[in-house]
Amino acid sequence: MSDRWVLVVDDDAVFASWLTRVVKECGLRAEVARHGREGLRMMRARRPDLVLLDLLMPAMGGEEVLAAMRADPDLRDVPVIVVSSLEPPAGSLASDIPHIRKEFEPEELMRMIREALEQGGRSSKDDTPVALPPVRPLRGRRTPGRPC
Repeated sequence: MSDRWVLVVDDDAVFASWLTRVVKECGLRAEVARHGREGLRMMRARRPDLVLLDLLMPAMGGEEVLAAMRADPDLRDVPVIVVSSLEPPAGSLASDIPHIRKEFEPEELMRMIREALEQGGRSSKDDTPVALPPVRPLRGRRTPGRPC
């Protein structure tokens, strides 16, 4: 497993667990924050290589997290993929970054993770080039509550 890591910020524990499974299928580490404030605290303690961010959360929503990340010089260039049940509103911070609705095929998210990390091109730890395994079909359930 890679030393690269993805922070999943989502208040739905079942869905966050499923997202971590998809991330691990990509050969990456994953950690979960249950709301935006916890996510920012974790990002500031250790800069992630990628953030998977829900928009609708208690305490601090995804838009507020994005605004705080953009205002922080250490976090402003961390790649983010919005994973939410809603489309980001036009003109919002989230509308300008990659996003995927929560009803998706895991292979699509795996492709988006690969692209986000390749565009960043470097590990936050040692500046080495990105090397990810090829995208392969995820075994098991596709989305929570939805059969294969």
